[in-house]
Amino acid sequence: MKQKRNLHARHESIVNWVVQHGQTPVETLAREFSTSEVTIRKDLTLLAEQGRLIRQHGGAAPLNKPQPATNTQLSLKQAIGQLAASLVNDSHKIVIDSGSTTATMVEHLKQPSQLVVMTNSLNVANQLVTFDNEPTVLMTGGTWDKQSQSFQGNMAGKMLQSYSFDLAFVGAAGLDVERGTTTYNELTLL
Repeated sequence: MKQKRNLHARHESIVNWVVQHGQTPVETLAREFSTSEVTIRKDLTLLAEQGRLIRQHGGAAPLNKPQPATNTQLSLKQAIGQLAASLVNDSHKIVIDSGSTTATMVEHLKQPSQLVVMTNSLNVANQLVTFDNEPTVLMTGGTWDKQSQSFQGNMAGKMLQSYSFDLAFVGAAGLDVERGTTTYNELTLL
């Protein structure tokens, strides 16, 4: 019985830590709670299944929704979207992922009638089909993620591998010297 109490107490402490400190790597939690990284990974998976935090590649994040983007962030995203769209020509086959920054490029695409776009994002697909000269829109399929309104996981990855593309526009939550781009969700493959 004491073990269950200790497990419950550790889980409560982990959730509280992540809520207080934000996105937290497995290594930090293992050190903070004097347990192995394997144990922390199991704890995080269970807590994510219970809907108490968000499991990410290499760690966890709190459930609280991100703060709305500031006007500066929105204008930067728009500028990035406009620049990205300028790289696309009508005959390209491209990928646009489900990020908020990559989604801003859709409105800047010019005459996309011959364009082929694969996306995992319902938002991006819905924007693309509003064009008078609608491009060919392909969806990845996969596991539906309500929060990001996108398809993710192995099936989405396999679908991407079965096509050749000229350009891919993907977002990232961060950059890590050793791991490359990072995201908030470990199922995100785009």
